[in-house]
Amino acid sequence: MPDLKNSFLHILLSAPSGKDDPKEVRKIIEDTLVAAGRNFTIYFIEDPEDLVTIAQQAVKSAIADKDILVAAGGDGVINTVIQQVIQSDCRVGIIPQGTFNFFARTHQIPEALDGALDTILNGYCEPVQIGMINDKVFLVNASLGLYPDLLETREKFKSRWGRSRFVAVIAGLYFLALNRQIIHLKLTTQTRSIKLETPSLFVANNSLQLENVGIAEAEKIEQGKLVAIVPRPLNKLAMVKLLFKGIFADLGNDKNILSFTFDKMTVRFARFFGSHVKAAIDGEIIWLKTPIEISVAERALLLVKPRPTND
Repeated sequence: MPDLKNSFLHILLSAPSGKDDPKEVRKIIEDTLVAAGRNFTIYFIEDPEDLVTIAQQAVKSAIADKDILVAAGGDGVINTVIQQVIQSDCRVGIIPQGTFNFFARTHQIPEALDGALDTILNGYCEPVQIGMINDKVFLVNASLGLYPDLLETREKFKSRWGRSRFVAVIAGLYFLALNRQIIHLKLTTQTRSIKLETPSLFVANNSLQLENVGIAEAEKIEQGKLVAIVPRPLNKLAMVKLLFKGIFADLGNDKNILSFTFDKMTVRFARFFGSHVKAAIDGEIIWLKTPIEISVAERALLLVKPRPTND
């Protein structure tokens, strides 16, 4: 495999993603890579509808020439790009431009643009675990039930008040104060089969996000396991209290939360007569055919990461 420092870079930059001016981001990327003497192409994506088509074109070129594909955007944009490469040995770098950037932060990739570019120029490649829900990739989390609707409310708040973590919390409080929903599930793994009622099923593939809310199983991520989090049905006030426990990293100590690890799980719906359900994957809303299969991807992602520092 070619050395990272000599590899051509295919950079997908999503203009609608992120808090910074995309044209300024593009200029900084170009100036940095030119100064470093690297060969590259930037695919500047102004319309989100074009992302998949352009990503497929870039992936095809990167795979054919053993180049590096770079995704610049939030977790949702990065997910869309990685969806196109997961069945290949294409190496992927990321430039985080989102609100939370859990995937980048988990793998020590700097959120600052100069630090992310330094990683791409001077980093190394390492396999990292990816989750699958049906045939869709998820890097951070996938969820069913109440949470996808909450995300839609959060996006409306962000479009009006800006993309910040504070706005995301306020949107969550607003949504939980107005909504209550229960889904009836049967969850089957290799070690258990349980029936339960819950407002939402949340599956994590990100240790940092789990640590941030206080779930003990965080250490099992990247060990071939995913973590399921299932709250009991609660009234609105109790749900708001759960949200605050998550903010203060104490969710795992709440008796109303069930969490467990698994590598493969089938999700079936009772009292449900449709063939598709709404799901959230890395912050993006999609519809999935039931029953739903959730697992660790058979093939790891080859991710460009910062080189360890010798302290």
